[in-house]
Amino acid sequence: MSLLQPAEQSPDTERMFDADTKAMGYLSNYTRLFAHSPAVLSAAGAEPDPQYEECLDVDLRQALSFGG
Repeated sequence: MSLLQPAEQSPDTERMFDADTKAMGYLSNYTRLFAHSPAVLSAAGAEPDPQYEECLDVDLRQALSFGG
């Protein structure tokens, strides 16, 4: 049983869920949380703008995942 209600389906949430599943093999709890407001996750730097992606050393998604 989850205390958090599922987020509304949107292209942004689908993209977030697909990225987690592809990268880690499961959907992380913090992604489920941020799916309620995808702009917050993007602003936090977890999903960098593709034009700057090549110059970033740390991916926030990797840094937040335990064992990753």
